[in-house]
Amino acid sequence: MKLLKNILCTFLGHKADKHMLAYSIESFPMSYEVCIYDIAICSRCGNVYKKSLIENYRRYDWYTQSAIEHEEKRLQENIVSISEAYELLGKK
Repeated sequence: MKLLKNILCTFLGHKADKHMLAYSIESFPMSYEVCIYDIAICSRCGNVYKKSLIENYRRYDWYTQSAIEHEEKRLQENIVSISEAYELLGKK
């Protein structure tokens, strides 16, 4: 059944029923970088077929860990992390 769905997606294209905004934060010694993505998972085959970078920015701070925690709280008001997005969209 999975093979048939993969063949259908190969010939007909993926079926985009589920989209979600997600963020990731990468830490560096004196800064951190935030990337915001639009993630789409095909409802037919279950594969991530689109992970588009919408926005990214870098912030500099002496205390990066506390700044990252503050940034995560701010971001979580509107969007979810990448791992949560995959879980919510049903990606295994």
